[in-house]
Amino acid sequence: MNMEAQIGWLLRVGVCMSLLLVGAGMWLIASNGGGGGYSLAQLFSVSSTVNTSQYSPGAVFGGVARGSMDGVYYIMAGVMVLVLTPVLRVALSMVDFAYARNWAYAAITCIVLLDLLAAMFVVPALLPH
Repeated sequence: MNMEAQIGWLLRVGVCMSLLLVGAGMWLIASNGGGGGYSLAQLFSVSSTVNTSQYSPGAVFGGVARGSMDGVYYIMAGVMVLVLTPVLRVALSMVDFAYARNWAYAAITCIVLLDLLAAMFVVPALLPH
């Protein structure tokens, strides 16, 4: 399978995994009357305080891995998978360009990957809480 087909497969799998995780989370929240210590009314309120800064990636994926019945973990995991999918696409493209010895595009893709990672991990750490 060529790299373009592998990248297409990765994107489809990432979106489908995200859809399944978010769907499972919504089902768990609806069937449990809430999640994450919040009621349905609190979760779906316009002024809800629930956001991704309250859940570390380790806690989210740990909650999913141990089969937690808290739907918030599944929704957060689905969002994280959806965000990581294009990042993995950029990483695979960088490998493909390097394998083809297209060093200019490999370098540009590396810069894009570093920029994405900095935007995801470095910039939020610098912002005031």
